[in-house]
Amino acid sequence: MSAFGEAPTYFFWIEGLPNLVPKVPLNDPMGFSFYSRIHHICIDVGMYLLGLHIIAALWIIAALWHEFVKKDSVLRRMWPLTGR
Repeated sequence: MSAFGEAPTYFFWIEGLPNLVPKVPLNDPMGFSFYSRIHHICIDVGMYLLGLHIIAALWIIAALWHEFVKKDSVLRRMWPLTGR
């Protein structure tokens, strides 16, 4: 919102925040399209990181379930510091 248009920048109920980037015309190579591409790349990276986080959390839950519910020592075999 800082780079595009003449509208003030809002953050929740706070109005009139300073611009994070200067206002530039739409056809400027360092303008709205540049920041839009960066924004979309950050969204994609964030989604992949969230997905990896969810997978890791599920892996840990499964390992703990094997260790404390089934008691089949899967966690000990997966843990690199144990002597197997």
